[in-house]
Amino acid sequence: MIIGCVLIIKPNSNLFNPASIFAVLSAISGTLAYTMIKSIGKDEAAYTIIFWFTLISSVLYSMIAGKQLRLNDIEYLNLLMIGVLGLIGQIGLTLSYQLSKASNVAPYSYFYIIFSGLIGYYLWNEIPDTLSILGYCFIISSYFFLIRLNK
Repeated sequence: MIIGCVLIIKPNSNLFNPASIFAVLSAISGTLAYTMIKSIGKDEAAYTIIFWFTLISSVLYSMIAGKQLRLNDIEYLNLLMIGVLGLIGQIGLTLSYQLSKASNVAPYSYFYIIFSGLIGYYLWNEIPDTLSILGYCFIISSYFFLIRLNK
């Protein structure tokens, strides 16, 4: 799966800039959050976890963003859709981490890359190059390998 990601992302010196630290921090904090979901998942309902996650995230972001939030009507609709789709995704992730081992759930996060490529193609006519298509094939074949390995 990692090889597939490298073929799609094609890392170079332009990719690694000071802003990249936010992606690394996001990955670390996401990992910690999902580990905590697994640890309290037996004691708390999924919707309780999602409620507190959403509430705390909203309050913290409001404090960080402050008065910089100036949006027109189109942006409100887009943000509403991001919120609804993000909530559906969060419900699915929370339930999956509660019901299964993290090592079984985590590999499916690579589907984000495949779906991003498909959406980019259908909505914005982004044509993947040969290396990206090869990367998608590596990711998909890794899933089949993991499925066979787990049987």
